[in-house]
Amino acid sequence: MENTVPATALPALGLGTYKLTGPEGQAAIERALALGYRHLDTAQAYGNEAVVGAALRAAGVPREAVQVTTKLTADAFGPADRVRASLEGSLERLGLDRVDLVLIHWPNPWRTAQEGTFRQTAAALADLAGQDGPARAWGVSNFLSEHLETLAADGLQAAVNQIQVDALVQQRSVQEATRAHGAAVVAHTPLGRGGEPFEVPAVTAAAAAHGATPAQVLLAWHRQSGRVAIPRSGSAAHLAENLASLELELTADELAAVDAADSGRPARQDPLEFGI
Repeated sequence: MENTVPATALPALGLGTYKLTGPEGQAAIERALALGYRHLDTAQAYGNEAVVGAALRAAGVPREAVQVTTKLTADAFGPADRVRASLEGSLERLGLDRVDLVLIHWPNPWRTAQEGTFRQTAAALADLAGQDGPARAWGVSNFLSEHLETLAADGLQAAVNQIQVDALVQQRSVQEATRAHGAAVVAHTPLGRGGEPFEVPAVTAAAAAHGATPAQVLLAWHRQSGRVAIPRSGSAAHLAENLASLELELTADELAAVDAADSGRPARQDPLEFGI
């Protein structure tokens, strides 16, 4: 894809690979790559890094053409040697020399220094990431404003913050804080859960006006709002449908109408209480 989000080299639309496991998952990822997806998002907690790597090799797409993101669990938290060992484990499972982006999956803010904290881990990743390192860049996921402020106080700059964003759960304050700290917003679960955002009047109206699907409207809204979106799908039809959203341009009024649909609800899982 040529559509990228400013402030990041990531394509505006990537593939979330949560639950894409085994032969069926590998086939779905290969299918996505064949269609033109050029960003694969995985995680240690997904248990499918080997599947993602196998799909990338089988698809025959040049490695340099695909952005690969993985995420570290709290087991990686701590001093540099522990973080490096965990990341190298991911690389071994992926069958890659390096990833383009490595994220701290959850802040797990209750952890003590002895257990390993996100601050220690971020400092280690900042040293590891770079042109010659095992990761091109590093970032965070599911971080709240206070966690970003802690990193800033430590002089640490994440490239992205991957958070839940959909039409009804927009987390505006977290988005604003993410950008204020110089990071890009990557939206996981960008189509919401249970199909609820598909029924938002602003979404259905825009879909009807453009002859598009609600999913395409939501993905165009993310892209035009400057967010990377990583919807998950194993369906060939849905993969193609989502990719076609790159051709859709919503009007300013349509974008504003979707913005106004925000329910103010927090993310489904509270980073102050939940962690991996």
